[in-house]
Amino acid sequence: MVTSVVPLSPSTDRSWAALSPYGVRTPAQVLDEEGDRDLFLIDGILHSGLTLLYGESEIGKSYLVVSVTGAVCQGRDWMGHRTNGGPGKVLVLASDPGDVLEYSRRFGATDTEFVGVARPPGPDDAPQWADLATRCQGAGVRMVVLDNLYSYAPGKDVNSNADIGLALSRLDPLTDRGIAVLLVHHTPKDRRKTPAGAHSILAKARHAIALTADSMTVHGNTVPRTEYPVWRENGRVVGIGEAVVSTPKEKRPKKPHQKRADRAAQQREALAFLATLPERDWSGRGLAKLFIGRIDRIDSPGQGRELVEYLRREDALASLDLPTCEVAYTFAPLDAPRQRQLQATARIRHSLARHQAQERIARGNVHFSAGASAAARSIWGWLRDDPALKVLVIGESLDELAALEQRLSEWGIPSVTITGESSQNTRGDAIADFRDSRDVRVLIGSVVLQEGLNLQFCRILVSLGLPDNEAGVDQRQGRIVRPGSPFTTVRHEVILTDTPVDRGAVRRVQRKAGEADKLLDGAA
Repeated sequence: MVTSVVPLSPSTDRSWAALSPYGVRTPAQVLDEEGDRDLFLIDGILHSGLTLLYGESEIGKSYLVVSVTGAVCQGRDWMGHRTNGGPGKVLVLASDPGDVLEYSRRFGATDTEFVGVARPPGPDDAPQWADLATRCQGAGVRMVVLDNLYSYAPGKDVNSNADIGLALSRLDPLTDRGIAVLLVHHTPKDRRKTPAGAHSILAKARHAIALTADSMTVHGNTVPRTEYPVWRENGRVVGIGEAVVSTPKEKRPKKPHQKRADRAAQQREALAFLATLPERDWSGRGLAKLFIGRIDRIDSPGQGRELVEYLRREDALASLDLPTCEVAYTFAPLDAPRQRQLQATARIRHSLARHQAQERIARGNVHFSAGASAAARSIWGWLRDDPALKVLVIGESLDELAALEQRLSEWGIPSVTITGESSQNTRGDAIADFRDSRDVRVLIGSVVLQEGLNLQFCRILVSLGLPDNEAGVDQRQGRIVRPGSPFTTVRHEVILTDTPVDRGAVRRVQRKAGEADKLLDGAA
C-alpha cells in the first residue's frame, strides 16, 4: 500500500493539479502568469533575474549601483538604454560594517523614497530570506542589491562550490518571485579579470557586468559579450560609449605532441643533486627554482614545480611531505577620522616623508589598529569554531601587535607574546606554554618568530603587514608548512589595511617574485 504525504485532489486527464502544492505548473500556465515579464530591467545591462557586478576594489562598483538604482526607481533610461516596467522600489542590502550609512550618503536625502537600505540576513538563515522575499513582493520591490559577496558570507569559503552555492541559494526566493537581484563581488587580488572564488558564482548569475578602470563588459546567457568604454568623473562612471560586440574566437590548432620527460630519471637526478647540498629545510617553491637548468628538461619554475609534485606523490623526499598552504588577503578599512588623516598626507611633498606618515596611520597605535581589529574578529571566529586550533600571529609593527593583544584580552582570549625585547631565556617557556596549554591558543610575535621555529602544530598563520619580498613570506609560512604537520592544508591570512601603503606592499612583493622568476628563467 502506498501512502501519499500530499492530499490528492480529484484529477482530470493530463492535469497537474495533484502536484500543485509543489509549485508544478504547465508551460501554458507559466507563460500566462509570468510571460509578460521583461527579460531585462535595463535593456542589455541589468537582467530581471540575477546579475553579477564584479571588479577590483575601489573601481566604482558601489557608485554604479547607485546610478542604475536611480534609473530603476525613477523608471528613466540609463545611459541610452531603456529601463522597463516604469518606476519601482529598490532594496539595497549593504553587508560591510558602516555601508548602510555610506550608501545613504551616496543616495542623498531627497527623491529617494523608493530606495530602502539595510543589512542582509545571514547566509545560514533560510527562513528569514524567504520571509524577506515575501515581504519584498508585497511591498512592490523590483530589485534587491546585495553588496558584497565577501562580507555577506564571511564564514564561507569563497573557493568552495558547496559553501558559496549554499549562500547564493538564499537569493532564489527573490528571483522566484520575479524580483531582480544585483550581486556585487570582487576580482582576485592577482589581477585576473574573472570573479574571485568558485566557478559556481558566475554560473549562478544569468548575466554579468565586469567593471574596470576604462571599460564595462556585459556577458551572459542572453546577450553576446559586449564591451562599453566608460567615462569617469571623480572616479565615478558618468557615461558609456558605443558598444563593441565580441566575435567568438577561433579554436587554435593543437600543438604537436611532445614526449614527456622521463620522471624516474628526473627523480634519480634530483636526489643525486640534493645529496650534494648542505642540509636545509627547503620549501617546495625553493626546490622548484633549484632544479632549473640542473635537472634534464627543467627549464622554468613551472616545470620545476611539476617535478616537485611528482616527488611528493612518489614519497621520494620525506622533507617534501608538507601541507598545502592557502593564502588569503584581507584589507581592513580605516575609520573616518583616519581616512581624513590619510587624505591630508597628500599635502606632504617629500615622497619618503609622505610614505612614512601614511604608514603610521595604516599601522595604528597600541590603542587602535584597523588591521589588529580585523585580525581579532577573525581569530575569535576561528577559535570558536575549532576548540583545538592554535593560531600564530607575526606582525611588522609592535604597536599593531600590542593593539591585537589588548583586543584579545578584552574578549577573554589568552595569548603569549614574543618580540625582540623578550628575554632569550623566557622564549622557549612561552612557546612550550603555547604548544601544551589548552587555554593559550594564540602566539603573537614580531619578525623574531620568522626563523628557526617548529610550529607545525599551528593550522593558521596571520600576518599583520608584509615582509619586503616573497622570500620573507615563504620564510614566515615555513613556521607552519613543515614536516610532521598533522594537517593536509594550512592557511596564511594576510591582514592589511585598505590604504595605498599596504596595497603597494602587495604589489611590491608580487613584482619582486615575478622578477625573481624571470631572472631564474634567464639563468636557465
